[in-house]
Amino acid sequence: METTRYCNRSVGPKDLLNSLGVSVLVPGYVVVSSIVTLLLFYALWHRLKSERRISKIEAYLILFPSLMAVISVLPLVSPLLGQMVSIVQDLLCVTAMFAYMKHTKSLLGGSKHLVADKSSCPFAVPPLCCFAKCKKPKMTRTLMKILFLPIQFIVVLNFVVLLVNCSLAYNGFPPPKESSDIPNIPSYMLIPFQISALYTYKVFMSYFEARLRGSFPRTRGRLILATFILCKSTGGIFQVLESKEVLGYLDGLDCVNFGQLLLPVVQLGLLLPVALIIPKVYTKKWQHPIQQAIEDIDKAMIDNGKCDTKLEEGEGEKEEGRGEGDETQSMMADKL
Repeated sequence: METTRYCNRSVGPKDLLNSLGVSVLVPGYVVVSSIVTLLLFYALWHRLKSERRISKIEAYLILFPSLMAVISVLPLVSPLLGQMVSIVQDLLCVTAMFAYMKHTKSLLGGSKHLVADKSSCPFAVPPLCCFAKCKKPKMTRTLMKILFLPIQFIVVLNFVVLLVNCSLAYNGFPPPKESSDIPNIPSYMLIPFQISALYTYKVFMSYFEARLRGSFPRTRGRLILATFILCKSTGGIFQVLESKEVLGYLDGLDCVNFGQLLLPVVQLGLLLPVALIIPKVYTKKWQHPIQQAIEDIDKAMIDNGKCDTKLEEGEGEKEEGRGEGDETQSMMADKL
């Protein structure tokens, strides 16, 4: 089969259909789209059936795995979107980490309550476990702000890198075929900032896990971290397989490797447990004391509202009774 000319600009479902055939592509699209749709409905169903109040941050974190699944399968429509999909995955993951930290801050009652008295910073977390025997520094508000800073910075940088890649694609730069291509350079520049952000995020989780007992902080925080690591590691593994020519190219499409179609399927399978666990955890009944206090306040406000309405109704009935009494008194006076 001759190489198609569309490899020089874009590859769509029609090109994949000509290369793979209807018997392979159509059932694959049906299965993948069904799984993604079910994951979205699963997250929305848990969001709607929650017995407690769900904030906007919690709603985003509930939908986060489903959004990751939707983004991850886009290369099955156009394999040349792989680089852009990887950048969007990074942006969603670091945004979820920042949302987790903001949610923790709100659970504890604001920035004034983040730092506990006489507490130390657990900085001996991977990859710096070698400092476990060193004296832990005292946790201060300044140090807590430093923990937030790398996550905020990496969110902005990921968004900038996304804009840079979009501009490169708009100006006619082809998708990267090798690791040394120009569109890959901004992503490589992000690696040191990603490592520092992951480290501070793990320190943040270790510090607050004990104070957030009853709200599943370990499960919620580490599933976001696992999602980021799974997406980055699988992408790197498939890039190595492509560079070693372990996986071949599609018939008639010399710019599309089989790894570009297998990677979304593998990532979707790895995201399934995360997408099934996170919505259930966020909508489950929490036993955290601060969350329980918030729910008690909400119930008290509702009860007070009911009492106020009853009092207003009672006062209205009394006023009606007084009005009728005044009318009878005036009639009797007229008769006299």
